[in-house]
Amino acid sequence: MLSTWPLPILRSAMSKLVEPNEQGKMFACIALLENACTLVASGVFNSIYPATRHIFRGFTFIMGAGILLFSIIILSVMHKALHQFSKYDSVELAEEAREEFEELDQENEPSPTDQEEASPPQEESGLVTESNTENIQPVTNNDAIP
Repeated sequence: MLSTWPLPILRSAMSKLVEPNEQGKMFACIALLENACTLVASGVFNSIYPATRHIFRGFTFIMGAGILLFSIIILSVMHKALHQFSKYDSVELAEEAREEFEELDQENEPSPTDQEEASPPQEESGLVTESNTENIQPVTNNDAIP
């Protein structure tokens, strides 16, 4: 019942390893291997069971479990290797992104001479500061022109 359970997981992991234009070829090869394994397994197990039936009737089940254990070990090693590869790949991508961000930040950051040119002098800006408040006279109604 659960024999097809790992297949979508394995296919999704394998699809990340190849280019998008080669995924069809990969899925075709996987389907070919699955069908070939089914045919070979039927022949092997149907010939081994009668030969080992008088010794131990459950030998074919133990042999099947051993083959599955072997494939689990191979997949575990591959998973660990891919995990290490993806960890290094993401670290490299993060470093590249940080470097690009720093380059863009330095390009967009105005230099000190640009900031001085962009800000007008105090006299031209018309802003009132503490230094030029001494010359301001309050306006009263008596000073108004008749």
